[in-house]
Amino acid sequence: GFSPVCAQPTAGTEWQGREDCLYINVWTPEKPSSDSLPVMLYIPGGGFITGSGTLPSFNGTALTANDVIVATINYRLGPLGFMRHTGSGSGNAISGNFGIKDQLTAMQWVHANISGFGGDPTRVTLFGESAGAISTQLHLFAIPASSDLFQAAIMESTVGAPLLTADQANVVGQQYVQSLCDQLNLDTECPRDKSWLQDIPIEQVMQADIQSLPKGSTAGLVAKGMANGVNWFPIQTAPVVTSETSGYQPGTTPKPFVIGFNLNEGALFSPYGLDFNLDEYRQILEADFGADGAQQILEFEDQGKKPYNPASYEANTDADTSAAGYALAQVIGDFSLGYNTIRIIDAAADQMSAADLPAYGYRFVQDSTFNFPGLPQCIPEAHQVCHTDELPYVFNTFYQRNPAQVFSVVSDPTSAEKTLGSAMSKAWTDFAKNPDSGWPYPPSQSGATGPYVEWGTPIGELNDMGDVIHFDLWNSLSPTVPYER
Repeated sequence: GFSPVCAQPTAGTEWQGREDCLYINVWTPEKPSSDSLPVMLYIPGGGFITGSGTLPSFNGTALTANDVIVATINYRLGPLGFMRHTGSGSGNAISGNFGIKDQLTAMQWVHANISGFGGDPTRVTLFGESAGAISTQLHLFAIPASSDLFQAAIMESTVGAPLLTADQANVVGQQYVQSLCDQLNLDTECPRDKSWLQDIPIEQVMQADIQSLPKGSTAGLVAKGMANGVNWFPIQTAPVVTSETSGYQPGTTPKPFVIGFNLNEGALFSPYGLDFNLDEYRQILEADFGADGAQQILEFEDQGKKPYNPASYEANTDADTSAAGYALAQVIGDFSLGYNTIRIIDAAADQMSAADLPAYGYRFVQDSTFNFPGLPQCIPEAHQVCHTDELPYVFNTFYQRNPAQVFSVVSDPTSAEKTLGSAMSKAWTDFAKNPDSGWPYPPSQSGATGPYVEWGTPIGELNDMGDVIHFDLWNSLSPTVPYER
């Protein structure tokens, strides 16, 4: 069996997991072609609040059939993984970024031990999705201690949100400690020091964490985070994260990478139900882009349609999504993920060119017949290619979830879905085997113009993504450096 997941919220006021959770899972081929195979190390997503490398959907067996070794990891989440708190007195400071340090430790373990499983420690490809992709991005561009531990990277749906500064993280930590004090009815007599915090039972730690989540729980994080970041997030502070991720930072080494996003990423992050209306939508836009920017987004028109205006959509009762919800989903998908992907490629383009290394872009567009996220807005009848939907195809292991987030095997994936799963898992493993030329499509050295390969049916169409996600609009509303807003 697998190790426990790290402590994390589930539904409502429930939580699961343990503090004893830092384990690595390793899959090896049944008949390896050599005793020194390439390694794929997966960092799971979940908004730095939920997630685990032990989920059934991350079974590495199918990937190992392509003659690679697969490892998946856990890392600490929420306040246990990312709280920063200055405390009072000597020795009471809590630095934060523990989840990122856990990942770094796992990478070091793989580097030191994977040869014992038949892997080559000099041929490790780091890959991750969502928060795992943000983490991969940081290890690639901004964490010098990670640079010698992997040869290439794949980032699936890396969400654009600002890293927390040390001061911002301190404020979040103080607010969280205050919520613990309130929960324990201590008020002015609350100790607030490191040893006191370490003695608090995990049940109370998690209940205070749950109370800090935004409307929509973890799925509501991105709409909140577009402007101001979220509570538990990587912190821009040494020694772990040396700088914002704007190209390769001093001490890091350029490497081949793959980066991409899904057609309707924002659908998963618009969990506000049928009552979500234009006024609430406008408030989110104004918080992120100001009043003038919000109006510009609402009135933006492309080929006779206003893609970010609720008037362009109809509510879907079965998907529990209002017209304003669909408009918000389009903003989140195009801005936080599509625009962010393009900017990451552009920021590193000169360094990649100077090192004669490729960067590859993709977009996942397959309209699946099953609901992998298990959320109403992602039911097949809604025809939304949601955040995380590519994962069953990457791992070539078809699972779905019900509304209670219980996994089950997809008993009857279509022939097109099985064909796409085989093709995508092969592309991911071929890149791990040969990062310079293993990816089967041309590099995307220019972020806005591509080309980007579309993973769908048919397989392998090439497109420029700048027009698709309205790059010029978002560029006019955003600063020159990703993540600083």
